[in-house]
Amino acid sequence: MSGRQILLFDLDGPLLDVSGRYYQLYADLVGEIGGRPVDRAVYWESKRCKLSEGKILAMSGLDGAEGPYQERRLALIETECYLELDRPWPGTRGFLQRLGALAPLGLVTLRHSEALLQWQLATLGLRDCFDWVLCADGCGNQTDKHDLKAGLVHREFGTTPLHGWFVGDTETDIRAGRQLGLKTAAIGFGIRTQALLELLAPDCGFETPEQLHAWIPEF
Repeated sequence: MSGRQILLFDLDGPLLDVSGRYYQLYADLVGEIGGRPVDRAVYWESKRCKLSEGKILAMSGLDGAEGPYQERRLALIETECYLELDRPWPGTRGFLQRLGALAPLGLVTLRHSEALLQWQLATLGLRDCFDWVLCADGCGNQTDKHDLKAGLVHREFGTTPLHGWFVGDTETDIRAGRQLGLKTAAIGFGIRTQALLELLAPDCGFETPEQLHAWIPEF
């Protein structure tokens, strides 16, 4: 098949365990507002099952506090003190290096700060694994996030046909990959459950990091 061969990855979920960052920020903000944080396992499974932030706050004794909470959360979610809580899944660097021998690797993320993204990737020893790092910094707030992700790729490659895979853990990633004409791999150990992602009929799925790291993509 003609076209540029490529493997595109979302960052948060497929490559990084972000549950610590998400939960600590939630717990800190709920405590500030005067609520009672739910247990970490309850919080994370609620997020994975796509329970709204408002309902999680109601479970925390803060019904109706979503507005102020979300404003503070957006302001803090990408600050260094919280980003330092992210951890690569064990074996991630070796996995990316192995795939990089098969095809060029690109990172596509809706992070708002490219400077902090580059800092984190360098700190975690992952920056040199990628041929391209595409970030939504400066792109505004589009309603359709899959259009934004696909747009980042189109902005980098123009009209060059792409041939390969988009690996992600949300509906946004599956739709963006499909929009780009790529095969899609659904990550069921990130911010969404495998059951929810399977509703979008991805080309393949992985329920654990170990399953993903054993993957040999077919082009």
